[in-house]
Amino acid sequence: MSDSSGLRSFASWLRIVELVVTVVTLAMAFVVLFTSDDARIVVLSIGLGAVAAGLLVVYTIVAWRSELERAKVARARRWADGMRGVADAALTIAGLHRLGPSDGSRAALDRASQACTEFSKALSAMAGSTVRVTVKEIYVTETASAELAVRTIVFPSGAVVARDAPEDLVAENTDFREILAHRIDYFLSNNLLQELKRGYRNSHWTRERLQTWARTGDYPYRSTLVWPVRGARIDQGQRSPEWETVGFLCADTPSRHAFDRQYDVSVGEIIARALYGAWPLIAGPMNGGAHVPALVG
Repeated sequence: MSDSSGLRSFASWLRIVELVVTVVTLAMAFVVLFTSDDARIVVLSIGLGAVAAGLLVVYTIVAWRSELERAKVARARRWADGMRGVADAALTIAGLHRLGPSDGSRAALDRASQACTEFSKALSAMAGSTVRVTVKEIYVTETASAELAVRTIVFPSGAVVARDAPEDLVAENTDFREILAHRIDYFLSNNLLQELKRGYRNSHWTRERLQTWARTGDYPYRSTLVWPVRGARIDQGQRSPEWETVGFLCADTPSRHAFDRQYDVSVGEIIARALYGAWPLIAGPMNGGAHVPALVG
């Protein structure tokens, strides 16, 4: 719930309680003035009960609002702590441009992996749960249909790269498909199990795996946040008005409701833009220096 909607809800409840207390008070005054003693006792008892109930509602709302404010402050503190890691990741990516030919292609990948680890730690601090971060590139399959697919090219430091992983087609992954099809700035879901009921697709979430996870509860992640790695195309040294999307910056965590639209989306956009500027240095070594097809959008 946003702060503005929370305040509106709080004010609405207070107005309702105020109205109820006013009506009960007027009714009690009428009964005291114009009815018999027995009727007065009954109505006064009902009135006192209604006032007590109203006070209980007010107390509950005030306590709820205080808890909301405490959660907001805690979230802001976590975000401030995580911003140090965001800055470290951005500086690490910027440092890729200082690498020379003698450093070798492996140095670029190691530096990108370091940035991935720093951003992962930053998001984990912000979300209050462990967040995994990866970088994926878009490419065209070598099949007759020549479909768009993605593959992971940057993992956090120490992660194992599955070189024989099957192709992940864009069409079979809701997050990538939505970003490219609708040219949106990010895809966010804080409850992927609910998204499944609405048609969410993930090429790694096969029917067999979903059945197993449903029995064990060991879903690899329940929240995800994905940003496109995109920027303005450079044609013959000139910046083109057309933008291209070359990959995705992906974050996921086993916790539900981990990501905050207000806090987390903007910091990921910073890292995604930085990755676009260094993309030839990152994607080239993974493909023998070959140019990877990019998608305008």
